[in-house]
Amino acid sequence: MNITIVTPWLNCHELIAAYEKAMSVLAEGDRLVIVDNASTPPIIVPSADETVRLKRNLGFAGASNRGLRRVTTDAVLFLNNDVLMTSATWLQQIRAALRPGVLVGADLRTDNHCRVDGFL
Repeated sequence: MNITIVTPWLNCHELIAAYEKAMSVLAEGDRLVIVDNASTPPIIVPSADETVRLKRNLGFAGASNRGLRRVTTDAVLFLNNDVLMTSATWLQQIRAALRPGVLVGADLRTDNHCRVDGFL
């Protein structure tokens, strides 16, 4: 199953090298879409298949939705730009867990960021 990775990006040009390393594991047929959230200067990620340049910052959700419009694969992964590759199999693990109707993501049950109204 091919995956499109959509990453909103606002400035932080210094993150490009580590991001590129993490994206080095994309397989043939996978796509990388960068959504430039009005960075100055514009973001250039060499491995991107497509860069969508926005005139104003729409935030992570707004930029992710714009990137979602460009997805042509069976699966999409919304990913932050500040990722670090800790395992060369990270994307293989995600791909292996994909099934129709299944959401796949990090196990954040111990992180308060995943709590909504006190629930996980």
